[in-house]
Amino acid sequence: MDLISFVFLILFFIIISWYLTEPLFDMDLKSEYQNEDNNYELNQRKEILYRQLKELELDHEIDNIAENDFIAERQNLKKEVSTILNKLED
Repeated sequence: MDLISFVFLILFFIIISWYLTEPLFDMDLKSEYQNEDNNYELNQRKEILYRQLKELELDHEIDNIAENDFIAERQNLKKEVSTILNKLED
């Protein structure tokens, strides 16, 4: 093998190695994925809380829950939803 072929082979190996390992060291990409995961989880939790709030209001309409319990639980759910919405805005 002549010198030029050897240099090209080494250069090719270095470029391929860099291409394969570069994503492992890209911190911006990792934080972006973590942020997307966090937003997805927050959106899922928000939807669950909205469903719980709707069920609570339906239970209240058919007198399935006491007035005091309804008010307390509704305030707790609204507080948690507002916390999640604030996190999603940031």
